[in-house]
Amino acid sequence: MAYDMLVKEAAGMTEEQVMQLLSFARFLKYGAQQVTDHSVSEDQSSWKRHPGLLAGQIWMADDFDETPDGFEEYM
Repeated sequence: MAYDMLVKEAAGMTEEQVMQLLSFARFLKYGAQQVTDHSVSEDQSSWKRHPGLLAGQIWMADDFDETPDGFEEYM
């Protein structure tokens, strides 16, 4: 009965709303595991994190650890 109600509600939604509903249902089913937009795909392997996804795309200034001008008194 609850499934029928869910299907009827989803029938009047946009594709984006249905994807959000699916994401929320998976969040309820699996808890606070990583549930992201790409995790709504049919491929369940996309539910796992993949280390190094942004490797080489993050830049940090050479003077990152230096105190900025005007903040010396707070150190």
